[in-house]
Amino acid sequence: MYPEHPENKTFLLLTLRVFSATGGIEQVCKVAGKALFEASLEKDFSLSIYSLYDRRENAFDNPYFPADLFSGFGEAKISFLKAAVHKAGECGTVLLSHANLLPLAWMIRKRNPHTKIILLCHGIEIWNGLPRFRKKMLKAINRFIGVSHFTCDKIKQLYGFSDESCRIVNNPLDPYLPLPYKASKAVAREGFEITPDAKVLLTLTRISSEERYKGYDRVIEAMAILKDDYPELLYIIAGKYDDKEYNYIQEMIRKNALVDKIKLLGFIADEDIPAIFAASDLYIMPSTQEGFGIVFIEAMYYGIPVIAGNADGSVDALADGKLGVLVDPTNITAISEAIRASLQNTSDGKTLQLLLNRIFGYDRYKINLLDAIHFN
Repeated sequence: MYPEHPENKTFLLLTLRVFSATGGIEQVCKVAGKALFEASLEKDFSLSIYSLYDRRENAFDNPYFPADLFSGFGEAKISFLKAAVHKAGECGTVLLSHANLLPLAWMIRKRNPHTKIILLCHGIEIWNGLPRFRKKMLKAINRFIGVSHFTCDKIKQLYGFSDESCRIVNNPLDPYLPLPYKASKAVAREGFEITPDAKVLLTLTRISSEERYKGYDRVIEAMAILKDDYPELLYIIAGKYDDKEYNYIQEMIRKNALVDKIKLLGFIADEDIPAIFAASDLYIMPSTQEGFGIVFIEAMYYGIPVIAGNADGSVDALADGKLGVLVDPTNITAISEAIRASLQNTSDGKTLQLLLNRIFGYDRYKINLLDAIHFN
């Protein structure tokens, strides 16, 4: 590892996107920006945030941090690289939000051997087939922050880093999440054309042939087991999908005789997310390669129980099973039994929501992030 500059109290956050996309990584960048901004006031250091794909105006009127801290380069890669390397030369600490920025870390390290460089690691982007030249660039990193035990363990196993080099900071609940849906479940269901007496399972995720590890295909197979015992059961798969995956799911629906039991909703706008959770009875996503799974803690925030896989970062999101049901994501029978048990659970969920806020609330995240970065 490289020595750290002992006195330089300036900080640079480098990202791909913050405001121009709505995925989990972008959400984490927003909240991390808020935590760093507040810390800059409390601990008297300067903060700058550079984003490759955003434009500067994307940050206007955002609630997370002042827009004048933010520079968006609108996909101008050369300008971004030059500005980032130059700015990093003035900074004591640089936080990279994604493994795709590793070449930039390498450039910064060559120019600035005393700058502390930290890489935020989410999941599959860091532990699924990094090219050889990027693996070499990992040597430029002083510290890795993984969003789950699973992600940190993968980094250590694949690349040989020590326990001391990788810190775990779980993803948080966004403090600016929309409030839960105010109207009744029946009203929420009307908007999605769901019958009042349905028992609704929900998976909300990107639906791609490249991300089938999310497990919605195995939930469809579990539905085939349950359909006779639960004729009112309805499985909603919501999220943007590609044509290949749409056709794959439709074929599974036909093969399992579930034409009236599966509903593909497509993309759900941010403003409709509280309503789709309110319309549902259970969130399920038995994934096998999830780095963390922000959607799990959001489902619990909106008051519905959760089933997740026990083989990836989902274990952290469910606090080792304290907040929901963990199941073998490859076992269709186990998935069906978990659904059956969850549908019979009559708990109101208030105690779990209190625990959720204690574990994944913003204040706890801020403390953990600053501790991992090692601000004194």
